[in-house]
Amino acid sequence: MNLLQWKFLHPRFWLSWLGLGLMRLTVFLPVKVQLWLGRRLGSLLAIILKGRTNIARRNLALCFPELSEQQRADLLVKNNQEMGIMLIETA
Repeated sequence: MNLLQWKFLHPRFWLSWLGLGLMRLTVFLPVKVQLWLGRRLGSLLAIILKGRTNIARRNLALCFPELSEQQRADLLVKNNQEMGIMLIETA
């Protein structure tokens, strides 16, 4: 291994390696489990990343003023779940 490759073993990259390893493991799961896991991941990320969720909520309000608040909230939940599925399917 050259010096550049050794740098990626530094502890600051461990979380990235863990994430990549988990992504690699999801490849071996059945598709239905991957979709279920992706939906849960999207819901979890919506809670963790409040700022992004607020931006998406505002964008939906600007793009779809004709929808009711409940319809936009449902669309936001569905969007967050689809983002989680996208992360799982990227593997």
